[in-house]
Amino acid sequence: MRDFFVITLLSLVFTNTIFSQTATIHGVVKDANTGELLEGVNIVQPPATGTHSDLSGNYEFKVTAGDVTLIFSYLGLSPDTLHFTVKEGATKEVNVALKGSAQELGTIVVSESKVGQKLQTVTQSVDVLTPRLIQASNVTNMQTAVTKVPGVTVLDGQISIRGGSGYAYGAGSRVTLVVDEMPLMTADRQDIKWQFIPIENVEQMEILKGAASVQYGASALNGVMNITTAYAADTPTTRFSFYYEGYGNPPVDSFKWWKRDGKFFTNPNKMGMNFLHSQKFGDFEVVFSGMLNGFQSYLQYDYDYYARFNGKIRWHPHKLNRLTLELAASTLYDNNGFQFYWTDAGHPYVGNTGVLNDQRFFYGYLDTKIKYIDKIGDEHDIYGRFYRQKLLGIGSLSEFWISSVYYNFRHDFGRIFMLRAG
Repeated sequence: MRDFFVITLLSLVFTNTIFSQTATIHGVVKDANTGELLEGVNIVQPPATGTHSDLSGNYEFKVTAGDVTLIFSYLGLSPDTLHFTVKEGATKEVNVALKGSAQELGTIVVSESKVGQKLQTVTQSVDVLTPRLIQASNVTNMQTAVTKVPGVTVLDGQISIRGGSGYAYGAGSRVTLVVDEMPLMTADRQDIKWQFIPIENVEQMEILKGAASVQYGASALNGVMNITTAYAADTPTTRFSFYYEGYGNPPVDSFKWWKRDGKFFTNPNKMGMNFLHSQKFGDFEVVFSGMLNGFQSYLQYDYDYYARFNGKIRWHPHKLNRLTLELAASTLYDNNGFQFYWTDAGHPYVGNTGVLNDQRFFYGYLDTKIKYIDKIGDEHDIYGRFYRQKLLGIGSLSEFWISSVYYNFRHDFGRIFMLRAG
């Protein structure tokens, strides 16, 4: 009995000694030049203990008491190393302001592992398109931008990477489109609706070539096209863009089926406009954008007219800085047509009767996102989607309703490895 009490007492003392060897470090990390709070700053106590800052630049984690060394690093800014002493069981506030770096900021991609990493460290083939390239080329449809990537082709709206998909129109796609961490494929054919992509607010597009990641499922056996849209910055932004593209007359005047009054907009053409407004209101970030587009080719029944509107609101309360709530919605009305072959040799641009196709679609989705970072730095993401698709003017069988919920969990084991599940 005496030995039992001695062992119990020693166990309590030993346990108390172990737990008292830690201390708590917390604080805020910001940009020294702009004062902007930095999200995703890596804070490491060598060799392997660490965490990262949340959306408000806050961090908190346990360190080994005594002489402490903390390394703060953030892409594009110079890392900072701090040395100090903290007592066992104490709580210390350490606020850091990182300064600019003379080094060039490397491109960050997320399509391979769903976690941001430098493009130079990615082991798979990834191509990145930036907004500057898209705007400089006056691209009005993401399909046009994709064809600028080596090894990528688009046939009848079906994307193929290095010939891996072949031609599979109407049978689903083997390249998955992901917009802001959520797959965006049509409900009937599981293919990409290019007009649905908010090209006016694209922050970055990544194309992951080949079956490099199993995280996106069987529909990504040929690759992944991952698009990230921009959020509101500290300064409000408003943009309008108008475009017009006209086509000349055919070599034979009798081929012209359109009006012959010489008006500017009656010839086959493509015209439209897009707009964007983003602004912060306290803890809220609001982005609203849209696009109107009209296209008429030389073929009388080959046309595409659509209107799209997108909006998203992100709320990051200061009192609950570990929590982020987001609501995003998008609607698309599309009226398009095409013809199989012409009437006769004298009217090559006019479709024959019975081979004309006119379709009117409505697409819409509503997304909800909840992100929470707990006190030990683990990240919990819950995504929900309500999707509706309807072929107008047909019947109820042409209408699709889809609802889905996703959960993701992330835990970093310092610099050793990262666990992601869901």
